[in-house]
This record gives sequence, structure tokens and C-alpha cells, in this order.
Amino acid sequence: MISYDASRHVFRARVAKRAEYKTRTLFGIGQDMIVRCLEYTYAPAKGHDWASAMSVLKNDTCGPSVSIGNGAHTAGQRVAALEGAELNRAGVRRALAPYRRFLTVGTITRMGSTVKISVEVSEGTSRQCYRITRGGSQVLSVPAQTCPGLREHLI
Repeated sequence: MISYDASRHVFRARVAKRAEYKTRTLFGIGQDMIVRCLEYTYAPAKGHDWASAMSVLKNDTCGPSVSIGNGAHTAGQRVAALEGAELNRAGVRRALAPYRRFLTVGTITRMGSTVKISVEVSEGTSRQCYRITRGGSQVLSVPAQTCPGLREHLI
């Protein structure tokens, strides 16, 4: 999840990272994993550069970020499964209807065989705009600064 803190002029990106590893015990080889909540902060530095910092947060603070990431992934999968003729406002809304509690469809634009869909993904009071682009069988879901067709706001 990406946010902008206007009072400090910084962008923050919060993400849960998982690392899997193998373990050896007296009983054989197993597998385990570590999950960490990371927050990356980007602030303007001297000149035109950016300074970045990373912090490790409590795992439970990444809950909304994980839910929003999963919601964006679900939206991308549902758009990928649509037939070409269904890539319109009614078809996309129908495909995302089971998830309307946390997915809101904004605008849908088409240029040739490429379709761009703005979707707002929400979890509680946290919201993130995503732009889902489908060109042929390729689907890309990326955070966006605004959600055209919905209320406009920064990331």
C-alpha cells in the first residue's frame, strides 16, 4: 500500500515480505518461513534525488496492505478471465460483483486491443487505487495516483 504524507513530503510503501527456508533437524529436512512487515519511506533529497529508508514494523500493521494487495490480485485475475466482448463497464462490474464490498470500478477505456480499468481496493479505512491494463492475454495491475471515475485522491 502506498501513501503520501503531505505534512512531511514523503511517500510510504508498506508491504509484507515472506522468506521461505529449509530447516534441518534430527528428524530430517523441513521447511519454514519468516514474515515481516516492511515500510519503505521516500523523501526528496538535495537536488533532484530521493532518499529512502526502510523500517521493520509489527506484522499486524501490514494487515490492510496484505488485504489490498490480495484484492488487486483478485481483480486482475477476474479481468484476465473475461472474454474480449465482456471488457466493458457492465462486464467488469459483473465479474467483480462478488467482491464489491472491497472493489469499486471506476472508468474503463479502450485503445485498440488494450483495455485500462481503474479500480479502488479498500480494507476498512485504507484505500488504494489500481490501474488494471489488459492487452491481449497479458494483465498488469499497478497502484495508481488517482481512480478516474471515482473520487480523485493521491495514492
